[in-house]
Amino acid sequence: MKKITLLISSIILFFFINGCAGYEPIFSSTNLQFEIADYSIKGDKTLGGKIYSKLHDISKNNKNNQDAKNIELFINVTKTKDSTSKDTSGKILDCIPAEETFDGTWPFKPCFYHGNGFAQHYIDEGEGDPILLLHGEPMWGYLYRNFIPALSKNYRVIVPDHMGFGKSETPQDKEYCLRTHTINLIGLFDSLNLEKPITLFIQDWGTLIGLQFALRYPAKIARIMSASTIPMPSTYEEKISRFGGVEPDSYGRMPLSGMVAGRVELQGKSGTGSDPSAPTSTWFPWVLGGLPEDPDYVCPSLASERKSPPKGRTESVLLNIGSSFVHVVSHLMGMENKSVINETWTKAYSSAFPNMESSIGAMNFP
Repeated sequence: MKKITLLISSIILFFFINGCAGYEPIFSSTNLQFEIADYSIKGDKTLGGKIYSKLHDISKNNKNNQDAKNIELFINVTKTKDSTSKDTSGKILDCIPAEETFDGTWPFKPCFYHGNGFAQHYIDEGEGDPILLLHGEPMWGYLYRNFIPALSKNYRVIVPDHMGFGKSETPQDKEYCLRTHTINLIGLFDSLNLEKPITLFIQDWGTLIGLQFALRYPAKIARIMSASTIPMPSTYEEKISRFGGVEPDSYGRMPLSGMVAGRVELQGKSGTGSDPSAPTSTWFPWVLGGLPEDPDYVCPSLASERKSPPKGRTESVLLNIGSSFVHVVSHLMGMENKSVINETWTKAYSSAFPNMESSIGAMNFP
């Protein structure tokens, strides 16, 4: 009966999405993915009359159908444990299947390292001096799909997926933090037995992981290139000044008060602070504005310790990022080249997070 209900609901959605007698295609904005995610996290994770009604309501405010061709990939609320990918043994996968190529846009042979206690995916293409490409949050190696063919003609190109991202497994008994991700990278790197120093290309949160690695093994680094990173002062004193005089704790972590002091957009300013290099974005205000109201709440460090539903908007959206990926990346993170967002792109990134358990890396990163 459940399968029949889902089939009927899917047929209704197909016609409602693509247009039928008396209706026009209704979905016009990537905001839709966020709206559906917001609806799904309130308790309803199956298709049915309530979802249909919600879609009908959204249609009244979405007259431009320019994104209608992508909508079937925006509706990821159907990705419950009953519909997630499974391997040949029937085991539910918490990551992208190893052989998935996403319409040929990711044609690279999957490799896996198991020395860190989980299956960590990476690709190893070409020969020559090694280049290591590290992704950030909430992406995976797919970010470098156009780099790899060109670089591998003359170099050995290695692109890992961090724990909990892409084709790497998402263990529930590990802490998703900078230290763990760095240790994972060290283990993977040692297993490759590279004879020459590497060119390290780092992006977003991959920057912190890559630099932690480089600080520990400077002799293994030939050069470092960074992209999409936060510019920091060159001296410790200037850094403390940037963060309002607040110093890191004994673990090197900057307290929340320091982070707020160091972000122009969190201070209600127009974007021109005393430090012209101070970065601005919509991301940090959104994250901090959606934290739980309980001042004593501490986000569980281990996925296995999470015993209650998500608390606050930030947790709710990030733990359902398979449904909210387009909104998070396109709007909140300020993605500039939105022309790359199509069916394949959306599927490639959203399918890395088929359920709440698989999204812990996106929530607790790093």
